[in-house]
Amino acid sequence: MPEVTFFRVDCQGQLQWVAADDGEHIYGYLPETKDWRRNPALEEEVASFPDNEMVFTEISPEEACKLLKQVPKPDGRAWGWMLDRFKELPLEEVRSSAEFGVGGAPGRLVMSRLAKDPYRWVTVRSFPPEKHSSARVLASDIRAGKKKWQKPSAAAYEARTVGTDPVKTQVRLAGVPSMPTDEAVSDGLSSTKGKASAAS
Repeated sequence: MPEVTFFRVDCQGQLQWVAADDGEHIYGYLPETKDWRRNPALEEEVASFPDNEMVFTEISPEEACKLLKQVPKPDGRAWGWMLDRFKELPLEEVRSSAEFGVGGAPGRLVMSRLAKDPYRWVTVRSFPPEKHSSARVLASDIRAGKKKWQKPSAAAYEARTVGTDPVKTQVRLAGVPSMPTDEAVSDGLSSTKGKASAAS
């Protein structure tokens, strides 16, 4: 899946991180939260090549999925400040394993993003091109309310598939009007001003 590249990150021969590069940022898998969080330290390591201390080895999505359970948990006593910083990251800098196409349940992040921005289409899961039919089935299941993460909520959802490589299944709250465009807002203001001028 060319949109996301995965890496095994070692330091002195020991696994430290499983990282994902989406072309814009680098994310590290955090065992404590079971999701991927933007990691500026890893970005600096890549930028300092060839003088970086960590070794980045490109791996497949399947290899990344297998390695997730082996990622060591940072010592909370020594690295508590770092964990707190990761946990305080905004939602825009957090990704689920499902979004990166390596399994996992996307529910908590999906719900949080929809609550923050109901206009937005949120990616639930990414699929390689040969699994386009799986993306369509997932969208159908979401529209029918069949996924476990939908059960606690009585909300209805719209779902769609977009893209070709990868194919993304996206969701948003049903019945939410489209985001007003700048042009529409401008027209509304012009109309209001016109009525005010006529009244005067």
